[in-house]
Amino acid sequence: CMLAAIRLDEFVAQKLRQRPHQLRLVGRGAEARLGDVPIALINKKLTEGKRNTKVSARHRTSHDGRPLMEYVVRGLDTCPCNEATFLEVCGTCAKCNDPAVPKKGPAEDRCGMPQQITVAAWFARQFPNVHLHRPDLPCVLVGPQNEPRGGRPKLPLELCSLLPGQPAQEIGTTELQAMIKETAAKPSQRFSDIDLVVL
Repeated sequence: CMLAAIRLDEFVAQKLRQRPHQLRLVGRGAEARLGDVPIALINKKLTEGKRNTKVSARHRTSHDGRPLMEYVVRGLDTCPCNEATFLEVCGTCAKCNDPAVPKKGPAEDRCGMPQQITVAAWFARQFPNVHLHRPDLPCVLVGPQNEPRGGRPKLPLELCSLLPGQPAQEIGTTELQAMIKETAAKPSQRFSDIDLVVL
């Protein structure tokens, strides 16, 4: 079973048997829940096994609507977009303008005066045509597996969509046996089906 292209907030709401506008982040940190379900449990379902759930984000699409970037989901943050912060380079200090300073890595290594900014405020400034209607929802943590939790890029949940064609879930041996048993046909039946097509 493959996933269809669907907004991630709609997908999560369906799994929680709610409508997207009913989703509410309750609590913070280890106690954070989306509705009645702990964020830790949602994260486990999103990332269990060898699953690498991939999403695109509406702020990074081509003119014809195709995604320009794919992101691997590492979980949901435990605070909303309008409270989740990160350090941003100022862009004006000597360290920011020094060509010898690497342009990637922690902001404090690249800037002499990094500023705290919320994810919601950053998106509002960088993408003024993309309006966040639900900054009260948690951010989606994306990026490499080995990136420290606090350093992972954060995307607003409402901007993310599942990329189509991903496995909906890993199939266990019992389910696989049942599927094969249900779909397998005896050779005599397959030959007669082929004869019907050829004739």
